[in-house]
Amino acid sequence: YFKRMLDNKRDGYGLGALEMMLRYEALLQAMSKTEWKNLKRDVLFQKLSRRYRLVILTNENLRTQLKKLQAIDPKEKYFERVFTSEEVGEEKPSAKGFQLCLRYLKLPPKNVLSVGNSLEGDIVPAMRLGMQGILTREFLPSGGRVPKGCVSVETLSELSGILKL
Repeated sequence: YFKRMLDNKRDGYGLGALEMMLRYEALLQAMSKTEWKNLKRDVLFQKLSRRYRLVILTNENLRTQLKKLQAIDPKEKYFERVFTSEEVGEEKPSAKGFQLCLRYLKLPPKNVLSVGNSLEGDIVPAMRLGMQGILTREFLPSGGRVPKGCVSVETLSELSGILKL
């Protein structure tokens, strides 16, 4: 996207985009680290990772997610695996990524909990496959209909109580 922006300005062939990307990634990492610390995510995910296998399924590109993970989980203590739409070949809400996660985990869907912030992208496709769903509204506006069988929380911190951590 940075290259396209520069292409439109006709400023060379886009090397400036690389500088913009590197600055963006540095800011993204700093913001991710600060947010993680302020929200006390390390405490939550330390508890979660002791009891559960944690994987990430995302529509973000791999490089962006790795930059965020480098900031929040540099020793790879919490998350076992990251699956991106790049490697899956389809974006959520496609079932393909969820099926890949299930194969990786070698667990039946009823034993897998999908936690996400998008009803259409995270929760509905997971529940269609038989997974349990928890919708977090932490960064979303309140309201909206939640499907039967799905738990809705205002913040991820509420997982401690729900999962009795």
